[in-house]
Amino acid sequence: MHRLACVILTLAVLTGCGGGDSSSNGDGRPVPPPSPGTGGTGGAANPPVVVNATAGQSAAGVDINVPAAASSPAPNATLLGATVVPPGGGSVSISLSNTGATVRRGSSYVIALIGDGLTTDMSIAISGPADIVIDATSVKGFTATNGKPGLSFEAAISSSAVPGARTILLKNAQSDITSFTGGLEVVR
Repeated sequence: MHRLACVILTLAVLTGCGGGDSSSNGDGRPVPPPSPGTGGTGGAANPPVVVNATAGQSAAGVDINVPAAASSPAPNATLLGATVVPPGGGSVSISLSNTGATVRRGSSYVIALIGDGLTTDMSIAISGPADIVIDATSVKGFTATNGKPGLSFEAAISSSAVPGARTILLKNAQSDITSFTGGLEVVR
């Protein structure tokens, strides 16, 4: 009887422990299993799990979701240019390039960007110190000679602006973001 009780107890313990394998995200922490009904067939996404990876490292067992843009066409700033605001205002002609533009401290500029999905209702931000002030009332839309949509705005560069490259960030109402990374360089 004692032996039979030990065998039953052993089977109960083994059954309770279960089996199977687990996966980790590379740093020893287990990756949670997918929620029922979301195993690649659509539906709600799992709660986010932070996965730290370095170049060349694999992230096996981790689903990485990069959503598509909400708007069509997706915003994509491809050309940027800047010219000094003319005294008294008026129209300007701006040369744009895929390498960006240089602006001098202590001056005001008309900055223009061209690319698919750019619209005048986008919010505009410039990375770095708060030494470049965007005039939100000056935002204008246009169509470039290559047929692409564009937008322009005026910005005042402080006379004490920190020299260096800045990134222009544009965000539409659907929260799609495009950036022109390092495209605006402040010089003395």
